[in-house]
Amino acid sequence: MKAQEAVRQRIIEIAQSKNLSINKVASNCYINTSTITSLLNGHSKKSEIATISRICYGLGVTIREFFNSPLFDDINDIED
Repeated sequence: MKAQEAVRQRIIEIAQSKNLSINKVASNCYINTSTITSLLNGHSKKSEIATISRICYGLGVTIREFFNSPLFDDINDIED
């Protein structure tokens, strides 16, 4: 799995577990809904750690909690 896909899945997973809409997450972390939506739809190919940090804040989790998921166990972003 590519890192970007794992990040997308993890955002959705945590938001759903906390019954948070993407709009609410964006509001909580003071970023545009379009920024998160773009990331989730795959239009944004890069997710900077600063953006992920803000999203974690909006989700109410630490960066450590965010990345503590089996989704990140088999990251394979190496291209042939």
